[in-house]
Amino acid sequence: GLCGGIHSSVSKRTRAELAKISPTAANPDSPEGPAIVVLGEKSKAQLQRSFKKNLALSFSQVGRDVPTFADAAAIADMIFKSNLKFDKVNIVYNKFLSALSFESDILEAFSEKAL
Repeated sequence: GLCGGIHSSVSKRTRAELAKISPTAANPDSPEGPAIVVLGEKSKAQLQRSFKKNLALSFSQVGRDVPTFADAAAIADMIFKSNLKFDKVNIVYNKFLSALSFESDILEAFSEKAL
């Protein structure tokens, strides 16, 4: 459908960033590399081909309705309860430009320890 490009854009950007961070992470036989948390089945399917061992958590049915703070808080809570260790988080998302265009961007967040 028309939304396929949205998912592909985020997945491509994620793969490109992972290749910069950990070149060996793209090897499906390598357990090395950063943990990946995915929102959405389409992005999960696209990233699972190359980074199956790195997919730590995935959430589906996100964004079907208008997202709320409670939705984001529930996802964040599940991530913290998962005991994933991290110093930095890169959030890959589509930045709205107009009704017809967007671009993938990255928002960096750091752990309290890293700050």
